[in-house]
Amino acid sequence: MSGRRRTSGLGSKLYCFALLAFLFAPTIAIVVFAFDSSGRGTLPFESFTLRWFRQIFDDPVTVKAFKTSAIVGVTTAILALIIGTLGAYAMYRRHTRTGQAIVAAAALPLAFPYLVLGISLLSMFHALSIKLSLMTVIVGHLLITLPAVLVTVNARFATFDPAIEEAAKDLGASPWRTFSAVTFPIIRPSVIGGGLLALALSLEEFIVTLFTTGGDSTVPIVIWGQMRRGVSPAVNAISTVLFASTVLLVLLARRLTGASLSGKRLND
Repeated sequence: MSGRRRTSGLGSKLYCFALLAFLFAPTIAIVVFAFDSSGRGTLPFESFTLRWFRQIFDDPVTVKAFKTSAIVGVTTAILALIIGTLGAYAMYRRHTRTGQAIVAAAALPLAFPYLVLGISLLSMFHALSIKLSLMTVIVGHLLITLPAVLVTVNARFATFDPAIEEAAKDLGASPWRTFSAVTFPIIRPSVIGGGLLALALSLEEFIVTLFTTGGDSTVPIVIWGQMRRGVSPAVNAISTVLFASTVLLVLLARRLTGASLSGKRLND
């Protein structure tokens, strides 16, 4: 029996390794070739260099794209954080099936094809005679990121103990004082985590941005433009920076939301 278990365990490990290799091989290839001094993007790997990263940060077009992505991402994250948190709190206060149905309906854009969303937004802006700009890009990104924040914060409210707020009110705290001094500190990790997740989604969004952008280009748009001339070391370097930023934000969001839920379970 022990031999069978060892064989089964080895088979499971090999399967998991093969699955991870299949999922991450393309991304690993981009990261590896971003540091290849030859710039050919083919094996064998010659030597390590940071030349391609220096090159992209010396390029004014790429630097401007990073600044544009940062402006759009931060603005989108702040708006999604405020609107999503207030929306989740309103649904929590209702304590009805209707409130949960509204949350479910608000999360539907996460399942919509982004191509459909992009075309719909472009048609709407054209019908309303709204000129495409960074503001229209932010509106498009908000449509994608707001449901993510709403779902994240709502999941925290699902395990929130209402007796804590009732105790604060019994002690004479006003509704605003109860929210700011009692409720918000408890949900803050999930709120920040949802904001970081919204920022990560905004930074890497391409399809909706392509349909809603005006004269300014974000990092994904710049990558797309350079890819039309073929894969270059600069594309690998830009993609690596974008990938690293997104992974870092997602890990931070997961750590904060996970810590929030873990803390709640310990308190329970």
